[in-house]
Amino acid sequence: MQYETWRDDIFNLPNDTDPILADLPSDSHELEPERALDFIDRCFVDPDIHERYTPEQIGIGLNILFNECRESGRWYSECQDVPRVVKSTHQLLQLYRKIFDRYCADRHGESPSPGHLGYICYMFWENFSPIGGDTPRPIEDAALGVMRQALQSSVQGSLESAIHGLGHAVDYRPEAA
Repeated sequence: MQYETWRDDIFNLPNDTDPILADLPSDSHELEPERALDFIDRCFVDPDIHERYTPEQIGIGLNILFNECRESGRWYSECQDVPRVVKSTHQLLQLYRKIFDRYCADRHGESPSPGHLGYICYMFWENFSPIGGDTPRPIEDAALGVMRQALQSSVQGSLESAIHGLGHAVDYRPEAA
């Protein structure tokens, strides 16, 4: 499967699509973990994402990729190559810089930006939590590093997301959070 085909399967859905119920082609949903991580890493920095899809479509796609109700994010836990997962976990900083910082603008104390993008921005680390359980320490360290670096953002939505994530991390790594 080519990246562009996968990208369209994930992000080129109608704006009223429920990401939990979206029916994806099996070849897009059942990628080998390493290939899925390659595609996910690439989508964070793909400038065509912003040209081809609406912010709502981007939010739907990110919910498809990371929402726990879809067993999304499973590619991170199914990949047995820990250094590869660490690399992709570090790449989540690009999700903050290129997508969350762009679309999860300040809402002056209101709850998250509306729609699927606001939801995944705020709830990202709740839906996708590589901290605790059997997660190898280098992956946890990478996730905590992303959260800490995201605290450098000037965008309220990104800050709230990182703080929310660190709040969850306290249960497992209080010294690090």
